[in-house]
Amino acid sequence: DARYIRVKKIENLRLMIDASSVEVFVNDGKHVMSSRMYPSEYKDIKVNGNITGKLYKLDV
Repeated sequence: DARYIRVKKIENLRLMIDASSVEVFVNDGKHVMSSRMYPSEYKDIKVNGNITGKLYKLDV
């Protein structure tokens, strides 16, 4: 199932992804979405558009 939200302007976007969940925070948490996922393997994170960002790997 596809999930979406309409946002007039995205000021910032934060994705938090672990083994079975993804959380999306738009504009400092003004819009938030969570979902469960069960991929067989993680290889890449792909993002399209004119953006900059940082990727952090957390080992716990």
